[in-house]
Amino acid sequence: MRNGIRRTWGNVDVLQKYSKLNIKLLFLVDIDEMRLLRVKLENQLFNDIVQVHLPEYYELVTYRDAAIFDYSARYCSLAKYIFKTDDDVFINSLLLAKFVSQLNRTKRESTIVKCSNDLFNDEPLVMYGHPIYNSVVFRDTNHPVNKRYVVTLNEYKCNMYPTFLSGFGYLVPANVRSLLLCTFYRDPKPFHLSDVYFTALLGEYLNIRREQMSNFNYRIDEGCKRFLSKQDSIACGTGSHFNDNSDDLMNNYNLYWTKIMENNKLL
Repeated sequence: MRNGIRRTWGNVDVLQKYSKLNIKLLFLVDIDEMRLLRVKLENQLFNDIVQVHLPEYYELVTYRDAAIFDYSARYCSLAKYIFKTDDDVFINSLLLAKFVSQLNRTKRESTIVKCSNDLFNDEPLVMYGHPIYNSVVFRDTNHPVNKRYVVTLNEYKCNMYPTFLSGFGYLVPANVRSLLLCTFYRDPKPFHLSDVYFTALLGEYLNIRREQMSNFNYRIDEGCKRFLSKQDSIACGTGSHFNDNSDDLMNNYNLYWTKIMENNKLL
């Protein structure tokens, strides 16, 4: 699975030829006693794995996401943005790089205007992704996958969540990451749905705006057919890890990436 990402949308060499951004790809993995040596050897080859001492339970996903922010703050402190996504999501990383480049240009132009007018306001607090509005809290379900999203009244009393960003992927500027981390460290009981916790609950508490990533669309469909037919689509996924078949994953990712490269005339 990781090799499929390295060769396609996570191919840093291609991305850095396409844009002037300095990009680093990292995989966060749980501790698996049966695969410690394999993961160690893999990291020696690619130097892109961050391993956390957490068992592989969905209920701990908030702590995993916090580990991503923590690691990037400690060891990638100069990074201006962190883009977080899941391994069963395919990202049109060329569009992502284009969006970040546009943000950088906008910030530079804004800085020039501020300096010329002697205005030195702090940077705005905003995260970028695909906002989910008016999402109802799951109280009960028989769906085997959706059971992980069930939340009791003791855990969260409201019937709807504040606006949050889709777990398909969201972009966090460094100033926002610092605020999220500081608040997480002081929270005695973080909410177990990580995307809701970081982008909605903490977003509301810290007055962080959640904005659409430009005019790019997020899509989810089996085989990413709509994703491939629309050049403004930035992410797609099946929600099933492509049936957990690594060969299918590699074939599908290669297909999607080849199409994107062709659309951008990079092949």
